[in-house]
Amino acid sequence: MKKVSILLLMAVAFVAMTGFNNTCSAQAEEDEVQLFQTMYGMEKRSLISEAMELSGDHEKAFWPVYEQFEKERRAVGKERIALIKEYMDTYTSATDEQLDAIATKAFANESAFTKLETSYYDKMKKVTSSGIAFRWLQVERYLNTSIRAAIQDELPFMPNEK
Repeated sequence: MKKVSILLLMAVAFVAMTGFNNTCSAQAEEDEVQLFQTMYGMEKRSLISEAMELSGDHEKAFWPVYEQFEKERRAVGKERIALIKEYMDTYTSATDEQLDAIATKAFANESAFTKLETSYYDKMKKVTSSGIAFRWLQVERYLNTSIRAAIQDELPFMPNEK
């Protein structure tokens, strides 16, 4: 778990350095998303590998499913980052309708992520075992919860007058 903590510290530092402010250009935002997902993806793979401790047939079966999951997770993650950017761009002046739209998209994004995890838990279980699939889910959720908490720490609350 020390290695997991190091990744989380790196992610928190990245979030703190880049922030989620609305002064970035569209290209800078895209670069930020790409950098974050690349950094997270590369480090995450080694953390998953260490946490899973797979060998033999299970290892051979696990990684192709995991890689496909990561590809789909990045798409859902990119949508989540776009929602954060949308919130940051509008939170001080957003209308009720804009806030409702952001909330609705956030709920849909959360549902999409849960559906993705559910689907890949079943796929992992099918090619490995329930124990391996469950361990993967534990590590996945631990990492995602920690990263999301770090991001949430950087987001401002809605002004009181809203």
